[in-house]
Amino acid sequence: MSWRGLRYKGRERLFRWEWNAVVDALNDLHSWLTSGQQDINVDEVYGRAGYFSEQLLVQGRPVLKDGDPITIQQLHDTAVGQITEAVDRSRATQLLEKLAELLDEFKPVWARGGITAEDNTAGFHIDLYKGGRPNVTLYYSVGGPATIYLKGSVDGTNWRILETIATAGPEERAVAFMAVAYPYVRAETPTTGIDVFFELVASR
Repeated sequence: MSWRGLRYKGRERLFRWEWNAVVDALNDLHSWLTSGQQDINVDEVYGRAGYFSEQLLVQGRPVLKDGDPITIQQLHDTAVGQITEAVDRSRATQLLEKLAELLDEFKPVWARGGITAEDNTAGFHIDLYKGGRPNVTLYYSVGGPATIYLKGSVDGTNWRILETIATAGPEERAVAFMAVAYPYVRAETPTTGIDVFFELVASR
């Protein structure tokens, strides 16, 4: 056999050996991927679906599956902290809302209005919803003799006379009333033909 023939035969054997090595390596890789007996480390895995017969871990922690029982002990400290923070914020928000409502109850509320003598053909009144504010001040200004009532109501419909004021002529005055329990109050005069102005203020 010529030297050229030996070289050809040697190359052919080398090719067969390399090819066999590649096939063996592919077989080994296939076995590793499918046998479940080998550890495979990769940076990223892309796929359409995944099926796991045993536990799946992410960063060393078990992944919760549909139907798994969940207990607080299983949750990560960060998750517990986030839940606690959310609850605390919710409580803080509720407390702030309650505080705002309480502060609103301490703010004075008022109502005012008036009528001229020529328009006053049926008397005049103003109403105020004061809620639980017990202190009521009535300011009135009338252009002549008048009868003025301070009234209270639990529903804004049925009224009770709490105080009666009679003026001998034109008069302007503020009168304070303590411990008025009714949530609705009214300043009213049945007197006609005079200028009238009322202002009701309620506070704690």
